[in-house]
Amino acid sequence: MKIQLKRSNVVENGFAKVPTASQMEYGELAVNYNLDDPCIFIKDSDNKIIRISNAGIPISGDINLQPGTLDERYLMLTGGTMTGSIILSTNTPTADLEAASKKYVDDSLESIDIPAATDPSPTPPSDPDTGQLWWNTNDGRLYIWYQDTDSAQWVPATPESGGSSIDINGGLEEDAGGDIGIKVRPDYGLSTSSEGLQIDVRPGYGISVSSLGIQIGDDWSNIPALPEA
Repeated sequence: MKIQLKRSNVVENGFAKVPTASQMEYGELAVNYNLDDPCIFIKDSDNKIIRISNAGIPISGDINLQPGTLDERYLMLTGGTMTGSIILSTNTPTADLEAASKKYVDDSLESIDIPAATDPSPTPPSDPDTGQLWWNTNDGRLYIWYQDTDSAQWVPATPESGGSSIDINGGLEEDAGGDIGIKVRPDYGLSTSSEGLQIDVRPGYGISVSSLGIQIGDDWSNIPALPEA
């Protein structure tokens, strides 16, 4: 008995031309004998044409998904969707683009020492960590838990406000409330009274006080010498 096979020498885009389902009978083989891509085709019970030569191996050079080949078992180089888990090596990644496992990421995050959030309260937090901050609502100051070689304590993290003094030879002065004022020294011709700051007038220096206010006299003969600084 002679078996007649359908034959073809036609290629399309470098690959053997696939016959249509209407051109094939069940169990019939179609052979393409072109040197560039020799292969065999068969029609299955679902009326689909299956390439059976080099079964399961995708056609070389065809970057599109090829059903019925290993393309359905592996990800394409152009990308795809995994339906299961990927188990990575436990080795520490060293290259910039090397994949890192979940365990490596979790261990790396645990090794980062992140101080606790600042706790605003009138009493310090119990069992603090080194570097933890505490806002004392009683005195309105920020403290940090500092630990040296043999002790640990809450240390002010902000300077005290108020109480400092700036004295520029009887110039400016800051009081406990933080207000800046003029510091008066009597020997500089200034003094304070219940009404505020006043200028002291020394008779004999060409200046006198009358009912009209301060007057500059015209008799300079009795002006004493200025005191030495």
